Amino acid sequence: MRSTIIRTALIIIVCIAGYLRASAQQAPGWSLEMGVNTGLSTTSVFGLVMGGDLRLEKGISRSTDLTVTTGFAHFFERNKQEFTWHSGYGSPYNVLPVKVGFKTFVGKHWYMAGEAGLGFGFEEWSPSFVWAPAGGYSFGNGLDISLRYEDFAKSKDTKQFALRLAYSLWRSDRSGQHVRPLIHPLWRNKSDWDMQVGLSLGGSTDNSFEPVTGVDLRVQKRIVPSLYGMLTAGFTRFFNPLPWLATWPDGTPFPGQTENYYNLFPIKGGLQLFALGNLYLTGEAGIGINTNGNSSFIWSPGVGLIFNDRLDVGLRFETFTALTHANQLALRVAYSFKPGR
Repeated sequence: MRSTIIRTALIIIVCIAGYLRASAQQAPGWSLEMGVNTGLSTTSVFGLVMGGDLRLEKGISRSTDLTVTTGFAHFFERNKQEFTWHSGYGSPYNVLPVKVGFKTFVGKHWYMAGEAGLGFGFEEWSPSFVWAPAGGYSFGNGLDISLRYEDFAKSKDTKQFALRLAYSLWRSDRSGQHVRPLIHPLWRNKSDWDMQVGLSLGGSTDNSFEPVTGVDLRVQKRIVPSLYGMLTAGFTRFFNPLPWLATWPDGTPFPGQTENYYNLFPIKGGLQLFALGNLYLTGEAGIGINTNGNSSFIWSPGVGLIFNDRLDVGLRFETFTALTHANQLALRVAYSFKPGR
């Protein structure tokens, strides 16, 4: 523990020294980001990893920012019922990381980044040194997307590859003069009719938190200024449902289980309400049909944010009530083909 704190302190000192040296040459800029993280553990003990963070950035040169990030991450067990027996751990990994680092642009939008710090675990998990190299793309409109490898070094099982989607809530330019508003009312520019194509990445919330992917096509129609009606259809795939519970020890499926049982075709209707600027709430319901011909009622609440009338990022919980182990928490990224003018 002592060596971990010493290493973290040295990294912080190096970052501060770099900041003091560069800040004398360049007037700084500031930004505050809010991020949503979806990752996959690199070991068989944990599956999907979900989290959120706040990041403060300080410009120290034309191409480099100093970063301070904190947030929360939850490593979901691959199988809740078998977790303790197979892993030897008494609880899942919940962690609050505090990291400092840098972001260096290698072009107008592409950048490389690195972070290090401490992850404060809960219950049986003690504090851990954490380090995370990353690469990403900044769109220039407040949206940022990056991919990182993150290693909480205290345990061999607490490592992940994570996708981070972030939005700048506040930003000043390098002179500190320009301040961007917190939330833009972009929904006012949306047309009466809209069509989106979406890609979803999530995880099953029942017993085995395995990856879930999907694609969809959504049509939207304005009802009143801040309320839209929605019709969504697509395809959802639940990968490898319950690998320990749904098969015999030799891997043979239980009677009635088939390889494609969790391929689903959802059809949903719903509402989208812009509650605050470009932040919205959604509610959907409909029917899901799997490839064996069985059907299930679906309901799905969600929340999301739109960017520049074209890009839409949302998070939803979705449950297929008649199907066992077919509930998910999913991140959806969509592109609009008919933006407002």
